Amino acid sequence: MPKVSVVIPSYNAAGYLPEAIDSVLAQTFKDYEVIVVDDGSTDNTREALATYQDKIRYICQENAGPSPAKNKGIREAKGKFVAFLDADDIWLPEKLAFQMEIFEKNPEIALVHANVIRFGEDWTESDEAQWQERIAEPRRKFTGYIFKPLLMDNLICTSAAVIKRSCFDDRDIGFFDKDLVRSEDHDLWLRIARKHKIGYVDRLLVRHREHKASLSVNVDAFFEAKFLVFNRHAKYLAPDERDKIIKEKWRWLYFTHGYEYFEAGDLKGARKRFLTAIKEGPFNPKAVIYYLATFFGSPLVTIIKKIRNSGCQVQRFTVHG
Repeated sequence: MPKVSVVIPSYNAAGYLPEAIDSVLAQTFKDYEVIVVDDGSTDNTREALATYQDKIRYICQENAGPSPAKNKGIREAKGKFVAFLDADDIWLPEKLAFQMEIFEKNPEIALVHANVIRFGEDWTESDEAQWQERIAEPRRKFTGYIFKPLLMDNLICTSAAVIKRSCFDDRDIGFFDKDLVRSEDHDLWLRIARKHKIGYVDRLLVRHREHKASLSVNVDAFFEAKFLVFNRHAKYLAPDERDKIIKEKWRWLYFTHGYEYFEAGDLKGARKRFLTAIKEGPFNPKAVIYYLATFFGSPLVTIIKKIRNSGCQVQRFTVHG
């Protein structure tokens, strides 16, 4: 029996999938199986996997979404641990080796994640370096009993997570929520973090590909899912701190929702959401400044972006379809 089951859910990702699989086959840790769950792809996924027939388990199902695809892989897994890899992401060769070492030294840990670097067709080396500099230090805090910080911000990348298979047999944890098409990973991590310690490898072990998704298509649904997951788990906070943390989170979500529109140049959309941040959340001077900036057009927006890029930046979300 393999020690680790690597689950790769895939939907119309034939152009990226071979590179993802190759990054698993290049691992220095060799006690694993690879399960590719084809979630009803309409591209040439099957043909792209022809040369891997003796190296992977290929499962094809009708299109059902990301959560059912990952859940199918979990149910088919034979390993004691389950690792996830998005079909367009890449592992570095020592990724599993470092994570399994953490599990061996700390048997009480249920999930181990690692540091991640973003990349993509539209990303420059400077973009990658700036993002990594901003994210490295916060991610280091995501170890131990981290339910509260994890509730405020999800810094666990799905492709960086390895989980004990036994977690999915726990009725209080279970599987990915099939009704969530966004933030389903955050929801599961929070269920695990309520009961278990989380481990972390402070090394860049995953390359996460970011696609410049269409803002108008999915950003509103993305933030709706963020609110839903947060509100679902906020009830587990201690009563004496619940109200304060809820207000802090709402302020952040309202503002970043508007910021996504601002960054994309949709000032009308940004204005509407910054106004919501001002009305609904605690006072946020940034929301006021950005709200006023939406009335002055592109020249002021350009200046603000230059100032932002030269100093502290707002952390942007990766928007998945």
